[in-house]
Amino acid sequence: MRLSALAPWLGEQYVAIGMTAAWVWGVGREPGDPLQCSTIGRKRPPLRASAEVSVHERSLAEEDFVRVGRGCVTTQTRTLCDLLRSPSPLTVAMRVACRLLLLRHSGGRSEVQSALDAGARRYRRIATARLSAL
Repeated sequence: MRLSALAPWLGEQYVAIGMTAAWVWGVGREPGDPLQCSTIGRKRPPLRASAEVSVHERSLAEEDFVRVGRGCVTTQTRTLCDLLRSPSPLTVAMRVACRLLLLRHSGGRSEVQSALDAGARRYRRIATARLSAL
């Protein structure tokens, strides 16, 4: 339902990421302002800027997101890893979302750490420290 509610802004060409994805998964109180999304296949975002949507070019593999109906959202694991890798300090809302996503993760902390290790090096040390602090 939540992903469908984002359809007017994200359509079928974008993947909900970050706190917008956390909201879709039910671990955030709001989808964020602006909505966070990524193009699929590292396509360049459109030149027109929107105050309501922040479009990024993330390197998302097919296993990093799921299609639900006509919309797309990063998996719960990818959402957790993206939040942990945030270059800015985690807000209270982000920490709560991370804790809830970690609680839902069937493989637990060790599998999340493996996912962080397998991903990009950028902010890995910060993400690992944040994971151990959850």
